[in-house]
Amino acid sequence: MTRYAVILSPRPQRHVVAIQTWWLEHRPAAPALFVDELEALEVDLAKGILRGVTYAFDEATRRALLPRCRYHVYDEVNKADRIVQVLAVWQASRGQGPTL
Repeated sequence: MTRYAVILSPRPQRHVVAIQTWWLEHRPAAPALFVDELEALEVDLAKGILRGVTYAFDEATRRALLPRCRYHVYDEVNKADRIVQVLAVWQASRGQGPTL
């Protein structure tokens, strides 16, 4: 049973394409790892399992780690409308978060 709609706006869609392109070229031993972890997070979000921690000053914005591939997924939760808007997908080792 889906509780939330999960929406990737154009910017995180571009992030996902770029990351997956890089991942396929540089991680031949685990080519599906990034996509598998991202899809698992999306399934959890759709079920209302809001992984991660509150990010920045807005309680609605969260950051979840994809633990094996080390990417963060930034999202904003609208509980009233039951929507999770993915704002960015960002490499955790960059040392700073994306502009949201």
